[in-house]
Amino acid sequence: MVHFHYTSKERLTIKIVDDFGHSDTERIALFLEEFYNKDFNRKITFLIETDLPKEQMDLLGDFCKRLPYESQIDLKYPLIVW
Repeated sequence: MVHFHYTSKERLTIKIVDDFGHSDTERIALFLEEFYNKDFNRKITFLIETDLPKEQMDLLGDFCKRLPYESQIDLKYPLIVW
């Protein structure tokens, strides 16, 4: 589940508070298309507030690479690799 939070006119924070899946990428893409499609000089921060499995982190990383906006992923909890 994702939540949208404007931190300024140029910045958007998207909080990931639960599992992250393809339906979330579609929801984010729809939101960005509606509100951000004219201005590509914005920054998007993905704030992960839960412990996501590697597959979901990979999905998020791939999604961010395809965005036409500057983006970053911030983790609330550090990654632990076993």
